Amino acid sequence: MELYSKKMINGTEHIEEEMISGFVKAYNTCVEKVPSINAVVTKKKSKRVKIVVSGGIGCEPLYLGYVGENMADGVCLGHIFASPSAYSIYETVKYMGCDDGVVFIYGNYSGDFLNHDMASELLRDDGIQSHSIIVKDDIASENILNKDKRSGIAGIMWTIKIAAAAANKGYSLEEVCRIAQKAADNLYSLPVVLDAGTSPKTGEKLFEVKKDKIEIGMGFNGEPGISSIDISSAKNVMDIVFDHINDEIVLDKNDEVCILLNNAGNMTFLEMYILYNRLFDRIQSTKAKIHDTDIGRYICPQDMLGFSVTILKLDDELKQYYNMSAITPGYKKI
Repeated sequence: MELYSKKMINGTEHIEEEMISGFVKAYNTCVEKVPSINAVVTKKKSKRVKIVVSGGIGCEPLYLGYVGENMADGVCLGHIFASPSAYSIYETVKYMGCDDGVVFIYGNYSGDFLNHDMASELLRDDGIQSHSIIVKDDIASENILNKDKRSGIAGIMWTIKIAAAAANKGYSLEEVCRIAQKAADNLYSLPVVLDAGTSPKTGEKLFEVKKDKIEIGMGFNGEPGISSIDISSAKNVMDIVFDHINDEIVLDKNDEVCILLNNAGNMTFLEMYILYNRLFDRIQSTKAKIHDTDIGRYICPQDMLGFSVTILKLDDELKQYYNMSAITPGYKKI
């Protein structure tokens, strides 16, 4: 077997457990592990609607990196790129104590949907209300006529942030869900892949990208995208990305947006700022106002070479929750 990547691990049998153990030891002043399952919760306990995020390990810092102050109250993790079980999700919520209800936030993947649905049934039997906000921001994964089938990618982070801000206002479960769903409905993302990441368990590439091609819209697990183009300039690639997103949202002078330029794992700062330079100019040309920008690693399928652009369309209501501070190992908003 030809290995494409060297990994600093101790074998593969306990890779998830060792990672979580290291995370909890590093941030032990603010988080704790849920006994017997791969889940982490905040030590600070507040009487309010709780935000729980769940998904597979591997697209770091999603999901583990988003548990903390004014973000997720708890995170439940599956194996590498796999959903956690319904039992694990259920036990995470029970350990936290969610008398005021719990909002689940996750991407639109069948395993996550089924396991959260089953966990909700178990919680209902215990008298705990729950509701799922399923993020579907990846515009390349389905056309606009099938928006409900789209995948969730980097926009998950901002959905968590806005939902948590609403929960911290002391709102009801129904009101927190309304605001979180509004955020999710106003997110538009598009990924670009230059080369695949590698599996931490095998060292092999997760999929193949031709050396002379750039994949516009390819999913982070290798799902087919919008187009495969020859190697091109950052300016040209960003123009293609922006045009696809703007075909849906059609920005104009009355719009205000937040921009998330996500490094998929193996891009350099040099490249990211060159890409943003063009993205900024394209948004400016629409006369829309940029309220805030985040550039960094927010959903990284290991050492993938690529990036994604996410645009959040704001209104006055969403802006007040977006502006609230948040501090986690994977994201900070001061």
